[in-house]
Amino acid sequence: MGRRFNSFAFALVMTVLPLPGASRSEAAVNLEWRPVRQTVEVGEMVEIALYAVADSGLDESVAAITAILVWDPTYLGLWAIVDPCDQGTCPENAYDWLSSGFLDDSQADGLNDTFTDGNALYNALGQLASGDPAVATPEGLWVTTFMFQALDTGVSELRLEMAFGESTRTLVASGDAPGEDIIGTLGPPAEVTLTGCSRPTVVAIGSRYLAVTSAPGADQVALLVTGEADDPAVACMSLFVQTNGALGASPVFQAPDEWGTIHVTDLQIVPSARYHVQAACGQDQQVQSMSSPASATTWIWGDVDNNGVVFINDFTLVLDGSQGIFSGDTILENLDLAPCLPDRQIDAHDVESARDACGGASYPCVEPCSAGPGLDDFADFVPCLAGPAEQTGPGCGLFDADGDDDVDLLDFAAFARVFGSSLPQ
Repeated sequence: MGRRFNSFAFALVMTVLPLPGASRSEAAVNLEWRPVRQTVEVGEMVEIALYAVADSGLDESVAAITAILVWDPTYLGLWAIVDPCDQGTCPENAYDWLSSGFLDDSQADGLNDTFTDGNALYNALGQLASGDPAVATPEGLWVTTFMFQALDTGVSELRLEMAFGESTRTLVASGDAPGEDIIGTLGPPAEVTLTGCSRPTVVAIGSRYLAVTSAPGADQVALLVTGEADDPAVACMSLFVQTNGALGASPVFQAPDEWGTIHVTDLQIVPSARYHVQAACGQDQQVQSMSSPASATTWIWGDVDNNGVVFINDFTLVLDGSQGIFSGDTILENLDLAPCLPDRQIDAHDVESARDACGGASYPCVEPCSAGPGLDDFADFVPCLAGPAEQTGPGCGLFDADGDDDVDLLDFAAFARVFGSSLPQ
């Protein structure tokens, strides 16, 4: 992710209360934010510098700084820190820290256990005795710059907090009086306006379906679905939602209220796969900007109640659904397992698939980025191509792509779509 951690190989437990017997001097150093820009486009980097400012009118020596950061992870994603001296030349108002980053505080209050929950503990340690000290001036010592990615439109802020949990405190350790905390006041939150394309929401509603909701707004948007890059089954796919909920290569632009919540399914939406959905904001049917992605993982194959296991209850729910009976919060999309291109109805083919899944059968269809059928499969397909008037013969059920108990030209079109390689992008 590019986040920079301090260079020490050892862990430092951050229980940072002032040392016993330490007294406050008249010296005080305030911490404050200075955003590089107040308005940032979604997807770009939000740069917010941290400064240590002497409020006595005189320079103050600083040995170390610990700062508690708090932000809303819906809008901002912590990406990295960039120290002003990292480029080789140290500006006059900066300092080359011995260590600058996020130390291990797992034995204290655990702010640094994860960086996606909206809080972190930053630490800057000055040079050892032989080195020059850091100096907070009345104009301000440039400590470091925090880099956040703008995730969604709106107004967000980065705050400094004086305390967190039972033991973690923001402090400035004096370089002149060892053991003395000379923290003064904390400046106001850094407020940043995030503009651009608003992120949609996405929820998996079955093994084969995603429910995508466009964020409110005046601009027309297209909806792009991509597969998780680390999942070889879907990593190759990147397709736009069509007005009927299918996927296609060309973007379709509509106003957000026209999209509403659309149930997306196609050959590329497969079980137990993670998908990312972005809004593509456009003008004159051309993509102008992209939102940050929203993500969801489809349910495991045959688990129509999404409880993590495939059992007889799943088969019963599909059987009831084929008779028009839907229990509790169950909807059609939960139960639509077959054919390989979901047909948005519950029938005998779904019941058969649920029965097989309950018996341990794996997902029977081609995955988006897997090699498709080849010439040997085509040789088997040809004798099954009997037309719409003939019921599917022995061994031909695999080629009945639309599940209507025959193998006709519509099934040939589906076969041709996946022949030879991965599904079309």
